[in-house]
Order: sequence, then structure tokens, then C-alpha cells
Amino acid sequence: MYTYIVRPLAFVTIDFKTGKVTTITDDSGSTDDFLIYDMTYDYSRHTCWALASNPDDNNLSDVYKVNLTDGSSEKVASLDFYAWCMAADYDGNVYVIKSNSDNTGSYLTQLDPNDSFSEVESKELKLDGQPVSSNYVHTMEFDHNSNTLYWLGTSNDAYQRVYAINPVTGSITKESTLPNDIVVGLYIPFEGADSRDAAGKVTDLKAVAPDDDEQTVSLSWTNPSVNWRGDSLEEFKEVAVSRDRRDNVVKTIESKAGEKCTWTDNNPEKGVVTYYLTPYRQSGEKGLVDSVKVFVGSDVPGNVGNLTASVQDKNVALSWDEPTASHTGKGYDKASLKYDIIRNPGNETIKSDLTGNSYVDDNLGFFDKYSYTVVAKNKAGVGDSTTSAQLLAGKGYEPTFFEDFDNAAKAAKWQTIDNNYDGKTFAYSGGGYEYFKDFRVYLSYYDDLDDYLVSPPVHLLGGHAYRVSALTKLGSDKETHKFAFTMGTAATADAQKTVIATHDDITPTQNDDLQEFADVFTPAADGDYYLSVHCMSPKTQYGSYFAVRNFKVEKVYDNDLTVTAITPPSEIVSGKEAAVTVKVMNAGSKVQNKYKVTVADADGDVLSSKDVDETIESQAYKDVEVPVVIDKVGTVRLYAKVTLDGDEDSSNDISDTVTVKVKETGLDYNVTCKNNDLSQSTTEPMTFFKTCSTIQTVYTSAELGQDDGVINGMAFQYTPNDLYAETEPVNVKIYMGTTDSEDLYTTSDGWVNADNLTLVYDGQQTVKTGGTQLMDFIFTTPFNYDHTKNLLVQVWKEGTTTEMFPALFDIYGGENWQKLRMLRYNGTDPFDYTQSSYPVSGKPVALFSINFANGIAKVVTGKDRKFVVVPGGLLLNEKMQTIEVYDASGRKVAAMSNVSGMVGINVNRGLYLVRMKNENGAVSTAKIVLGK
Repeated sequence: MYTYIVRPLAFVTIDFKTGKVTTITDDSGSTDDFLIYDMTYDYSRHTCWALASNPDDNNLSDVYKVNLTDGSSEKVASLDFYAWCMAADYDGNVYVIKSNSDNTGSYLTQLDPNDSFSEVESKELKLDGQPVSSNYVHTMEFDHNSNTLYWLGTSNDAYQRVYAINPVTGSITKESTLPNDIVVGLYIPFEGADSRDAAGKVTDLKAVAPDDDEQTVSLSWTNPSVNWRGDSLEEFKEVAVSRDRRDNVVKTIESKAGEKCTWTDNNPEKGVVTYYLTPYRQSGEKGLVDSVKVFVGSDVPGNVGNLTASVQDKNVALSWDEPTASHTGKGYDKASLKYDIIRNPGNETIKSDLTGNSYVDDNLGFFDKYSYTVVAKNKAGVGDSTTSAQLLAGKGYEPTFFEDFDNAAKAAKWQTIDNNYDGKTFAYSGGGYEYFKDFRVYLSYYDDLDDYLVSPPVHLLGGHAYRVSALTKLGSDKETHKFAFTMGTAATADAQKTVIATHDDITPTQNDDLQEFADVFTPAADGDYYLSVHCMSPKTQYGSYFAVRNFKVEKVYDNDLTVTAITPPSEIVSGKEAAVTVKVMNAGSKVQNKYKVTVADADGDVLSSKDVDETIESQAYKDVEVPVVIDKVGTVRLYAKVTLDGDEDSSNDISDTVTVKVKETGLDYNVTCKNNDLSQSTTEPMTFFKTCSTIQTVYTSAELGQDDGVINGMAFQYTPNDLYAETEPVNVKIYMGTTDSEDLYTTSDGWVNADNLTLVYDGQQTVKTGGTQLMDFIFTTPFNYDHTKNLLVQVWKEGTTTEMFPALFDIYGGENWQKLRMLRYNGTDPFDYTQSSYPVSGKPVALFSINFANGIAKVVTGKDRKFVVVPGGLLLNEKMQTIEVYDASGRKVAAMSNVSGMVGINVNRGLYLVRMKNENGAVSTAKIVLGK
């Protein structure tokens, strides 16, 4: 079984050579009330057995037989206990692990598949005389070559350990611990022998070659005394020795079972040589094969010993011991021994052919977590490499220093201090997705926090002013917080005694509230300074967190204005004035009262500028509204710029770009489909954590109105889900059709092939930041809607975003969400109607722009409407110099001049573009439905 969630995702085959996963059965949409959690293959019965939870009692297990061809399963037995895992040996003996009622002891229990898996016997497993507890997740498998049972068991402490069990005696030994992983399935490859009575492996197999270039190898071993099954070996004939290939037999040695043997090969090639030893109980009956490798000739050196790296006066000193053995564990030529030293990050070779056992790196880059690799080599070639532990070292960064904690490599430069030893400390959240780009510390139930998050060193000049800022994220709106910006010459609590500023009684306005803080300071002397966020948030009963992101240290000039944000309205109509808000900060030390703010598009075309004559104090912010008119339609990227005479830092004058949707004039949403049974969804009408998603739903004629019309566009309403930046674009297609079916589904059989629908939209969409947003779609092919039918809509999305769940789409249900109103598919490949899909509750709130063909247009085409649609033509509100009418292909189908009042237009019913020029020369256009 293949899974990354609680339920199995699929039944698959895995090619161990290539790693390719082939799906036999996709179970992602399964609603089976049993859960398969372990499997084993019974070679004697050629059957795959599986354990599954009993659907009526999760404290019991059922046994299933799995069809390897199609992945189907059949229950064959019910157990009266919970079996943690199952394994079958090569002879078909089936074993499970069960525990006593309080999970303080575990038992190896043999079951009989020929008798409904009844219990044969049970042995308590004790490690060093102590019982072994069982909990959580387990798996086990036989090594069929040695008949040893390997159990990966998880105890009450949630740690999984690897145990080796002798199934005959029940003795158990611990092989290793898996402290950070949980293995849910185990398979051990094996070769086997000609029969279970064939000879077992030879033991104590060794191969020794001289340290110099002499080409000989001495082999030694002990013949097997047991057969493959593990029973005593009563007869034995010989051992065949092969070199490099199993079929290249170079010596056959007749001997006895259990006899110690030796043989010298005087003809091996130089390099790595592999010997295979195959025992034979009888002529032609191959036993279990064992092998050994040896290096013939002069070898390269192995790993150096005792490699240490330490910081000394801002340099890094390295020392090590020469290798004690070669790469393959034999002697080597030490007279030609030399070393290369590689520094990371950067994978830079900083020293080659060094003959000594120490080195000082006095040419470090900026402060980082460095490691060093020492590569030993001699005249035989390059040997093994040994890497030191990582350590923090390097020179201070120059302002502006900015950290967004985007990845672990950046976070590794920061240090944390639990100053009151309460176990609460800053920890990196993981990066990648925006939500996790921070360091956070969880508040204590018992004590106020006393924790430091310390930056890398930043080189500052004495007597110069600097600004330190950070964006904090506050977990619960029921908690208050306190922190201070501090600085010092070392990354210790004792050194962080200079308090730049303290911020207390910080109250979040909502959960996961973002609040920015900034303070100006002046160091007394030149030097490398570590700055910190010292969190002192009071104890709480809620146990939420205080987080730090977007940390910045920058120089403060006398005259410096910066743009910190640009916020366009959620909707802009082409050709109409809209107000764009630009947040300007006085980052300098002097008061400013005269500057200019400009808004431009990504091509550099200036849309509008505004001169501002208002005072803005040092370190203060001001929102400036700049009116803009955009003539384009579709997606437009904007940025803002502030201009100040004498500005000493032009690097911060321009904002990041933001994306706005500019709607065509007249595309107003006049129909909204929703009810009072509202909720939100991260997966409908589209899923972002899978490459492909498709949904289908129906909007009824009762929702859309009792008139025919042309649908020019639609929109889905959403709220950004803790989103800090606009997402990457994804490709979206929308198909429409009419249907007699209602918006109800009981199975996934109701899909309509998109080939039978009309593609009305094919473009790209992003999820934007801010408040409530519309994801709107201006149709390239308007859809003619017949009000006697219902409207079927399919949304096809392809592409992923960095944020897995960037949007909370508004959806609505009805009848307490008991009705399934959508079909949904998501996966790695485009939907072809054969993959698993399923019906889900609710459907997206949808806004439609519809030109209704009922005599009077319901859509106002502008602030000052020029006409209304009437049967047979237009009723003009003013005199027009010219009117031109174009069909959907762009062909002019009607034209007239100097007209007013009622104007007849004789065309077939459909969507037309009407271009009008009034007496003042003003030109307006509109897409409308005309004709009978």
C-alpha cells in the first residue's frame, strides 16, 4: 500500500532498481470502512495476506487475502485481538505481534492460515528481561536467507526500534533505533537456494590481500553446518569459489560440513575483486551463496581521524589525524599522503596537496554555518573524504541586512537562547510556504518567556543611525506579548545588554495577526554587532506563539523616503478612474513635506503622478491616494515610486509590483448565485496543492432568472488564506453548457465530456492578497444561455502554487449540506474521466454578468448610459453622429449616421459589438444582445 495520509492512497508496485511506482488500484476516493495497515507474502501458498482494522471495533483486527493483479481484497478471518503487524516465513508459518490489554507487553504469536488463522502458540518478547510495549505503527518481515524475523516496533514512547527475533525460541535483540522516522512497510530481498534442504551459507568468510602491489588473495571460511531451513546438515559435498561472476568458478573444494577451509588465489586482477562461495550438499544442489570483496594492489587512504574545526580570532582552525587504514581497510602508502580541503557552503577547494595535519582558514566570507571536508590522497589516487561538524563563523554583513527566513540555509545563520531554561525556545518553522517562513516560540503555561532570537553579526559604524525592524506574527488574539530589540558584540544573553527599544502590551487584533515594529538606534563604536529579538511574553492559558519574520537592519539617512506598499482597489474598470493607495514611509531622520508619488505599469508607462505637500515626520507613514485610469483590459501589473529632492537612498524608492484585474467596461455582475447556507472551501472550485483539478456543478434556471441572455463573464468570490504575497499564475479553462439535470449528484457518473461543452474562458489566474477578492473571468466566447435549461459549468485548473491552500472560496449548500452538488477531481494528470472522482457538498458562490434578451438590457454599460435595448433595435438617449454594429467575427453588419431616438437594427439574435460616436465626438463601445 502507498500512502501519505491515514487512509491508503493506492495499491502499487515499486521497481526497486528505478524507484518507479506503478498504480494498480487508486484508492484515493475509497469510502471503505476498513483500513489495511500491514501486508506479507506467503511464498508457500503464493498468497498475499493483509491486516486491517475491524470496522465494528478498532481494537480488533481482520485478515484479508489480497489479489496482486487488481488490488482487490477479501476478508478471510476475524481475530479476537489487535495484531500490530504480520509476517510469513518461507514455509508458510504466519506470525503476528499482539500485546496485553494495557500495552505493557508484546507477544510473538503464530497463527494457522489453514484453520481460520487460529492461534497456534504465543511467546512473550522480553529485551534484557524486560517486557516490550507496543503502540502506534509497526511492520515486520523475515530475512528468508537467515530465517531471522525483523520487527520494526513502536513503543509507548513513540520511538520505533528494529528488533531481530528468533521465531523458534522467541529470543529478541535490539538492532537499532529510528528516532525521527516511522517505517510502515518492510521487504527484505533474498536469493534462496535450490531447496529448503540445501546447504546454508558459509560463515566467517574473509578475504585478505597484501598492502603492496602483489596480486594474491587469501580466502578463509567455515563450511555450513545447517541447511536453508535451519536444520542440521547431515551430508555435504563441496564449495565452489567464483571470481567476480557467479558463473566464473575458479576453484572447487571438497570438504565436510562445519569444516574450516582456506584457499589462495594467485591470479586476481588489480582493483576490487568479488568472490562468491556456493556450498553444495549434493552434486547440482545449489545452497545459499555468500560473497566477500577485497582490494588487490596499492589502495588509496581511508578517512582521517579526529577532525575538529574551531573558531580562533574570526578564523577557523582545523586539525586531524592521518588515516589508520586504506579505503578498503588494509594498509596504504603513507609516504605519498597529502590532503585537499573543501569549504561549504560553496563547495570551494581552499587548499590542495597539504602535507601537514592542520590548517587555518583566514579568508572566510560572510557569517554562515560552515563545514570543512578533508580529502586524503596518495600516489594510488584520491581516497576517502571526512567532513567536520558545522560551525558559525565569518565576517559581519553590511547594511542593508534583510532576512525573510525563506529556507533552512538562511535560518541556520541565526542562534536561539532559552535564557530561563524552561524548555521554550525559538524554533525555525521550516520555510517554503509563506506561513512557515519564520522563527516562533510557544508561550508557557507557567512562566513568562525569556528567549532570544539572535541575528548574524552586522557591521555597523559608530555614530551613524540605523533602523532595525521585524514583522511579528501573533498566534492568538487572547494573548498579550512583550519583546525588545537588543544588540551586543556576541550571541549570548549576557552580551545582549544594550536594549534598543522595548514593546509591551502588544495585543493581536485577530489570530495569526501580523504587526510590524521598527526602531532607530546609534551604536557607540564601529564593530560587528549581533542584534536580537528578546521575547518576554507573559504566561498564558492558551499556549499559542510569538513569531518573527522579515527582519531588517538598514542605515538611516537624513533624507530618505520609501514606498512600503501599493494597494489597488479589488476591481478596476477599464477607462474609469480608480484610486490606488500608496504607503509612503519617511525612512530618514529629517521631517519631509514635499514629494511626488507616481503609479506606473510594469512596462514603465506612467499612469498617474501626484505632488504631495503634507508633512511626514521621521519614521512615520502616510497613505497617499493616487487616481489612475487604465485603458487596458485583463491582468495589469502596477508599481509605485516616490520622488524626493535630495533623497540619499534611491534603492527603496520603488515598490514591489502588484497584479490587478482590469474589467471591460460594462462587465458588471448582475446575477449572484448563493443562499444563506454559506461556508468556505480551499479545494472548490479549484485545488492548488495538486497539479490538476476539475469541478463540475450546475446553476439552475431558478437561480439565473427566467430570461434568455448572453453570459459575458463570471466570478468566484474568495478570501486570501493567510497569504502574504500574490501567488504564481495557474492556467484555468471554463466550459459551459445547458442541461436538464439538477445540481444533485449521488455518484461520480454525472460527468459531461468537455468536448460537448463550450470553452468560454482560457487564461491565467492568481490569488491576490488583501480582503475579500473576486477571481473573475472575462469570457473570450460569450455563452448564449437558454433560460428553459440549467447552466452546467466545468472549471479546469492546471498548475500549482507555493502556498498549498492560498484561497478560501465562498461556497453554499442547502438542506444542512446533505446534498452533493459538485463533482470533483484532483490529481497529477489532467482529468480524462477514467480517474477517481467523487461528489462533494455545496457549490461555489458565483457571480454572472448576463445581457438578458428581454427587451430592456439589465446591464448598465457605463456611468452615463447612452441607450437601452428594445425589440428590433436601440432607444438612444442622445443624438449620435455614427453607429456601427459588428458581429462576433468582427464583420460590420450595420451602420448609420446622424440618428436619435428609436433606431432599428435588423440582425439575427446574438452578441454584437456596437460602436457609437456622439455629437461631441466621444466614442463608446458596448457588447450587447440584438435581434429577434
